[in-house]
This record gives sequence, structure tokens and C-alpha cells, in this order.
Amino acid sequence: MRPRPEQWPGRKRAAQLGADVVVSLAPYYTQPSQIDIVRHFRALAEASDLPVLIYQFPGIVKTSITLTTYTQLAEIPGVVGVKDTQADITEFRSMVELLRGDGRDFRLFLGTDILTDVAVFLGGQGSVPSMGNIVARSGGGVRCRCCRRLGSQLDGKSQGQRAAGHLPGGRNRGVFDGGLAGLKCALGLLGIEAGPPAPPLRPCDARETAAIAEILRSGRLL
Repeated sequence: MRPRPEQWPGRKRAAQLGADVVVSLAPYYTQPSQIDIVRHFRALAEASDLPVLIYQFPGIVKTSITLTTYTQLAEIPGVVGVKDTQADITEFRSMVELLRGDGRDFRLFLGTDILTDVAVFLGGQGSVPSMGNIVARSGGGVRCRCCRRLGSQLDGKSQGQRAAGHLPGGRNRGVFDGGLAGLKCALGLLGIEAGPPAPPLRPCDARETAAIAEILRSGRLL
């Protein structure tokens, strides 16, 4: 007999290790229905003592969570918000109006670096940017462009800056291959042990590593 969520082994492990929140995709091996998605997050919330943040990423899951489903998910005790990585501003605005319009404290974050300022302008709580792993604010006061854009938005200033750049990958490399390999390489150069990307993705070669090091030096990070 399958154990109930409260009987799952290791369900308190993340909290014991110091995690503040669980961030979870919907199931992605088989294409889930909207009912399956609600069932997944309800079971996860029941199994964990930590708050749960929904990770909306249709490019991985192959199914997009609908606005109707979000209203059901927001009613589940322990489900506290969404990290949305669709880069669909119209959809995000609708989410803000639907899920926060009545004063509900349901947190909405964009997972797209270049739209950090837009997230706040539309009424979200912020962004979960990949570049934040490398630099948000250093001791020398250096901030990445997405953070400067957010600061300008909060200050009410106009936005004339270009979006934050991405770390380079090789030609014909996929978004996860180039992005994850470049991010891990940059962290390694900064002395933060992140290891190589999991196979079949390959780590950056010597030429790419040198290019990333130069980017870090130009930003006074290395």
C-alpha cells in the first residue's frame, strides 16, 4: 500500500537542512492534466512543513498552468506563491489581478532576468534571476543590471538601460546547456563550488571559460 504524504520518509529533511521554502515544478515525465497539477501540489503541501512555491515552466513540464487552476492552487494551505518563467507579461498581469486583487498575500515572482523591473511594476514581489547567483550586490557596491533596473523601478526612475546579458555558450548549444554550463563556470571562477552540469550537458571549454572570466573582470567581480 502506498504511504500517505504524512508518512513519506525524509519529508522534514529540507527543513532540517535549513531550507525556507519548497520550489516545485508540476510533474513533467508524463504530460499532466490540470487536475493532476492540483493533486500534485496538494500532496506536496501536505507532505512538507515548509511553504510551497509553484514553479511554472511550460518549456519543461509541457503543460501550462491555467488561471482557473491557479485559483484552486492558491486555496491550498501551505501553497504561498508562484515563480513564473513563461516570460508572458500579459499572463503575469492577469495572475496579479486574479491572485492578489482581493488583498490576498499570494506571492508572484518572475523567473526571467530581463523582466525584473516589469514584475514589480505589474504588482509582483520581484524576480528569481539566474544572474543573482553570481552578483546581486558585492562588497564594492557592484550590482547586476537586473538589480539596477529593479532599484530604478522602485525609485520611480525611467528605464533606459539594456537588459542584463547572459553568459555565453557554444554555438548550437541549447538554452539549458549554455546557460547552466556558463553559470556553473562563473560560480567556479568566483570560488563557489558548483560542480559541472550533469551529463549529457558538458562543462565550458577553455575558450568559453576565458570569455566568462573576462565578463566577470569587466564587472569588477574577479
